[in-house]
Amino acid sequence: GGFSTVREIKKPVSGTLTVFLDSTPETGWICDYTTGVITFTTPPESGKGIYCTGEFDVPVRFDTDEMNISMMEGDFFNWTSIPLVELRGSGI
Repeated sequence: GGFSTVREIKKPVSGTLTVFLDSTPETGWICDYTTGVITFTTPPESGKGIYCTGEFDVPVRFDTDEMNISMMEGDFFNWTSIPLVELRGSGI
């Protein structure tokens, strides 16, 4: 089955976005890739659903000040996990 979610996107990846009006791909738009704001060259008709697919970056921080590593061989190391926390609502 399909999965969808609604969230504010502030860091879309350039070249990965597709904007749809209802289920039809739209070409008359530009995106500010630092804010995620999409501006239409001609406003969509009233009542049209605006949807977007694409990739986006997620600002995170490390969740710990220490990371346990294992020395493999030579100059190779292994981390079993790197805990990260998403910075939601941070304005980034």
